[in-house]
Amino acid sequence: LFHIVEEMKVAASLRYMPKVYVLPVSYMNAFAAGWHEKNAVVAVTEPMLDIMTRDELQAVIAHELTHIRNQDTRVMTMVSVMAGLSVFIIDMLFRSVLYSSVGRSRGKSKGGGGAIIIIVMILRFILPIITSFLVMYVSRKRELLADAGGVELTRSHQSLANALIK
Repeated sequence: LFHIVEEMKVAASLRYMPKVYVLPVSYMNAFAAGWHEKNAVVAVTEPMLDIMTRDELQAVIAHELTHIRNQDTRVMTMVSVMAGLSVFIIDMLFRSVLYSSVGRSRGKSKGGGGAIIIIVMILRFILPIITSFLVMYVSRKRELLADAGGVELTRSHQSLANALIK
């Protein structure tokens, strides 16, 4: 496993060797983590080492190293923070509009605030759904890019396909 990671590190043009871990669990999975190349980690579960051929394992490692090369952890963290921040801001705006309209007396009301309240209320309920879909969309795109990068590094689409089937 260490030699496969080292080969794929060279193929991916990474400067630093990621730490390699084998997880003693019963399911098949592999993942990469790390904010940047220097602190990157690649983890593989024990059943993957037992069931996969060398070419399939190489394709999986290439996929994971592509996540590191593309800084997907950083991208997904930023997307998630921006989505959460936008929902937080619209929630604050919703509460501000809601409570400021309650405190006003009926005689001093201008009448234009009703449209703002309705728009903010609609955004308050729709924005979390939209941001969730956007986060899922970006995640799927990053996975497809990692698949393409895995094929690019190994020069074999069949080994990645076989690994995904297993």
